[in-house]
Amino acid sequence: MNLKFLNPFFLPLLSLEILIIILYLIKPKRLRLKVPSLLLWERLLKEEPIGRWFKKLPKNLILLLQILTVMFIILFLSKPVLSFEGIAGRPVIFVLDSSASMTAKDISPSRFERAKTEIINFSKKIHNKASLIIVKDKPQLLISSGKNTEIEKVLKDEKPFLGEGNLNYAISYVENLFPKESCDIHIFTDGTEKLDIPKNSQNNYFIHIIGKGGKNLAILDGRVFQKNEEVSQIFLKIGNFSNNSEEIPITVKNDGKNLFRTKIHLQQKEIKTLTFETPILKGKIEASIDMKDDLPEDNIAYFYVPDFSPKILIITMGNPFLEKAVRAIPGAKVEIRRDIVKMDFKNYDFFIFDGLIPYLKIPGKFLFIGAYPGMDPNKIEKVGKVKILSWEDHPILRFVQLYGTQIDNAYVFKDEKLKTIIYSTKGPVGYYLKEENMEGVILSFDLLSTSWIYHDSFPLFIYNLIKYMLSYDPQRQVQENLNFTGFYEDPQDKRVYAINLFSEKESKIEPQIGSQEVISSKEKPKEKSYISLDLSYIFLFLALIAIFFEMLLYMGGRIYT
Repeated sequence: MNLKFLNPFFLPLLSLEILIIILYLIKPKRLRLKVPSLLLWERLLKEEPIGRWFKKLPKNLILLLQILTVMFIILFLSKPVLSFEGIAGRPVIFVLDSSASMTAKDISPSRFERAKTEIINFSKKIHNKASLIIVKDKPQLLISSGKNTEIEKVLKDEKPFLGEGNLNYAISYVENLFPKESCDIHIFTDGTEKLDIPKNSQNNYFIHIIGKGGKNLAILDGRVFQKNEEVSQIFLKIGNFSNNSEEIPITVKNDGKNLFRTKIHLQQKEIKTLTFETPILKGKIEASIDMKDDLPEDNIAYFYVPDFSPKILIITMGNPFLEKAVRAIPGAKVEIRRDIVKMDFKNYDFFIFDGLIPYLKIPGKFLFIGAYPGMDPNKIEKVGKVKILSWEDHPILRFVQLYGTQIDNAYVFKDEKLKTIIYSTKGPVGYYLKEENMEGVILSFDLLSTSWIYHDSFPLFIYNLIKYMLSYDPQRQVQENLNFTGFYEDPQDKRVYAINLFSEKESKIEPQIGSQEVISSKEKPKEKSYISLDLSYIFLFLALIAIFFEMLLYMGGRIYT
């Protein structure tokens, strides 16, 4: 036990006590007078019986109260603090699993909500430093060494993450959070992921399993393919994670309208792959399992098949082979111009500049033939007649046969920004360029000066190029910035994406581990701490009491009559 004063410079004022005593000793004494009668005094004493009791008190009691009053006030101003030595409690770290399986409703209202409630209730019982980590695809620290009262406020608005969590990543994160302290780590999870807790950890791990298993049917994967110009194929991977065999009804919709409905039979723990053929599909497609189970988030699969109808602008002095190859692309809307004066480039998806090259760079997807904007004349080498020897394995050149193709007039561009994709006998003649606002292919020769335009590989190259540049994979997994399943339109590129869970790990909602306490901390000497008690307000209260009794004695008890 230790007593300290936060404002010790007030303590010398205690010397005022001596001054009070001196003033009391030198104060003048009462005069003695002779009176003819005490009759009036006796009547007054009978009317004030309580005052008479006060007058019987020792005469120096008022002096004592004055001394105490001054002393209490000085001690109040000195801020005395009494410290008790004790044992410090371990910091507590709460780890909350928020992955998709935590939305299972085998426990009401859901595993995630129950885990939040248990953490809040647990936090109210402790008085140590508390930290809170929520586990999504990566751990997020919500509270660090804060008060336990902050837990409920922070957890109130937290929602589950509809994707795959990674608890073992979170454990590695926790181990490095407070490397110099031994902590009690409480993990609240449904136990669907086996935990890898370090054997030599200095921390104590407590595993709280929220969930008891249940019935779950899931769509684990899926795709929509175009088999040919008239038929689409739907691929689905269905899993039965319940303990009974199930007859599972499946419905497929296209843009909200029922396309077909079927049933499949799955044994317990069985996973089956299905393929359906339908007339050609475009737009939004949904496949759903029409049964109630404990995890509805994996009962629907979303697909999006974009309508490929690119707007292509060709600027050329005249090239019938190029124009025909572009017009042959299904769904393409082609416009041909003979100059680049007063052109509005915002209304097109793809640009082909055949010899007529703009002086300034134009944002977008492109094919430049013969030159490219912004090129340095000092980095150009004319190589004359060449033959194509090889090319890179790139989607643009898929199934394209170029070997031996002769070019009458070619150039080599020595620009570090360009990536070579076509090689000739005297250097590169085909390049790929990707900058902040531009992406496309550059050919360093005139198409009409080569035999390539007479071969089938030329229109195939044009088709591959435009398809590669303008097509995209519209399917995405749930991720931190897309924490939902369904359709999403990107505000930047205006493309529609289908967001799916598609996780066998999250669809297996039966706990793989049980509730357990893992003690893995090393034996360490207990850390000392001090509990401090502020005594200043106690002395202020005592000073007020002393002033009150001093007032009573000074008035002789008359306030009671």
